Amino acid sequence: MENEIMKMKVDLWGKKRFNIFFFSFLAIIILGIGIGFTGPYHYETREIIDYFDNKTVDITLEIVGLNRLNQFLYVDIHFNNEMDIGITTDVQIAITLLGNNVDDNDLTKWTKISNSTHTRNVECKAQSNCTRHTIIYEPYLNYKNYYAKLRITNLSDKNCFGKSFSNFYFVHKRMTLYELFFRYIFVMLNIIAMFLLVRSVVGIPYRVFTIEQKWISVLIVLLLLWNNPIWSTIILSHSSFVRFLDALFTSSFFVGIWGFWLCIIDGLRYKKEERTFKKFYLPKIIVLSIIYLTFLILYIWVQVHEIDDPEYEVANDIPGFKVTRVFLWLFYVVYLLWIVYACVRAFHDVKNTNTNNAKRFYFFFTITLTVFIFSIFVVGGNFVSKLRNTAGEFLSTFTIFNVYILLLSIAYLPSSSTLDDIKDSSHLKLEEEDVDDDDNNLLGNDDSLEDSEEKDEENSSSNADQLEMQERSETPSNSDSDKKSD
Repeated sequence: MENEIMKMKVDLWGKKRFNIFFFSFLAIIILGIGIGFTGPYHYETREIIDYFDNKTVDITLEIVGLNRLNQFLYVDIHFNNEMDIGITTDVQIAITLLGNNVDDNDLTKWTKISNSTHTRNVECKAQSNCTRHTIIYEPYLNYKNYYAKLRITNLSDKNCFGKSFSNFYFVHKRMTLYELFFRYIFVMLNIIAMFLLVRSVVGIPYRVFTIEQKWISVLIVLLLLWNNPIWSTIILSHSSFVRFLDALFTSSFFVGIWGFWLCIIDGLRYKKEERTFKKFYLPKIIVLSIIYLTFLILYIWVQVHEIDDPEYEVANDIPGFKVTRVFLWLFYVVYLLWIVYACVRAFHDVKNTNTNNAKRFYFFFTITLTVFIFSIFVVGGNFVSKLRNTAGEFLSTFTIFNVYILLLSIAYLPSSSTLDDIKDSSHLKLEEEDVDDDDNNLLGNDDSLEDSEEKDEENSSSNADQLEMQERSETPSNSDSDKKSD
């Protein structure tokens, strides 16, 4: 063990208690997923189908009755290739977007939001739908009603398109309230867990914490930020800074999770004194910092362009954006290879470690592998996508990671015997200090007695010298008086 005095609750669990903990963990996750999939649809969609006439189609889109609970408006379009061969062509899309807060059919009184023309490259397989393109994205709903007029022209010589499919997307009002409710439920549970953790470690020196306890104390704070207590301000305000904070909290939490996994697995083959900053932590910080900063740069890039241009589309951005995205995926691969290598080494080294370290590792690996499997097959990576179909994907993501961190914080609490041992050791230290103080006081008293005795001897010798001097001075005076009398 790193510290013989520091024992966590998981160190004292037997097989029965571990099974109870693990199956409770599974039950809570499955319950959360089930509740999520019975919730409302995440997005409301409206589809409009039009037919090309002489390589041109005019589309009119109108949506009314939106408010801040709908969060944003998103419109995309795709075409149907009726030819027996695949094609790649360019289409020109002229977009006029209007907004109004009053129910008025007179379009001259509506506010013009955008009026522009864009060229999009379309790739189509034979007898199938073509690539989907974003044509409008409004991140803030400043108006109640929206009206869009599109004129799409096929720039190819071939009359290959038969139908066009335009889709409106906006968040369901019930979904916004649903998400707000569960976010604050998780925030409350998070605060309770933080209180229990702080209460359990009060009086314990930080230097005796295990690496798991140090990490979980950081992750529980990052979890609170990811649950985002200020998430409602995203709905109530039109501030891009609040949205940036939400992205910052999300990326901080997941980078923290990745760092936690890597340090715990890779740390098994290092002793505590060998886990120095330069050798153990610095390489991990470099890789994770690059992922973290690159993600934030990509997010800020997209966010700024979407605010300035409702027709902005990432797929048609400058090549530098795509290069940055490839660079990000490269470091994802580096991290994945690193953690696979660390797992192989950990399973090899765990045979040579003590029982408590082995128990901690198998517990951590089992719980983490379960979370990883659920994340892949249930969430499916869609937490970064704009278009999640049901509330189940939102609640599944938050349930999996909240339950994971909160239950780990319980398992990594100091055991009651640890608290008693630390109190006993602190009492022993205090008693040793008291004994040392008493010895010092006794030694000090002995020294003072010796000093006083020396001073007394000096005083007595000085008094004797003074008496002798007086006797000598008196002797001649007496002899003189005797002579006078004679």
